[in-house]
Amino acid sequence: MPYSINSYIVDAQQKVVSLDWVYTTADGSRGNNWKLQEPYGNTPLANVTEEVAIGWLVEQLPEGEEEALAACIAADAERAAYQAQCVPYTKTETGAFAAPAPEATTQES
Repeated sequence: MPYSINSYIVDAQQKVVSLDWVYTTADGSRGNNWKLQEPYGNTPLANVTEEVAIGWLVEQLPEGEEEALAACIAADAERAAYQAQCVPYTKTETGAFAAPAPEATTQES
């Protein structure tokens, strides 16, 4: 499952009230905090596993959330790839703009 839970908040009645989650695809991750609609269920705190918490999260997230997250992550990856190929041109002493000098490569003997 592409979701994971990093941590959760428990109230004085030992009920989980919010989840810190991450959604991961091959392109990257996005996460947030989800306040459960109510302290969820009658599951004893000792029995709240990551799998149980993910089930609660998935039940409560809006329809289509996974597709929206995947699209955001893909867009983030596209922006990062685009930014990685951009080169800053700076003004030289002559007033012209130039790309940075290529890094000198060192050869090990």
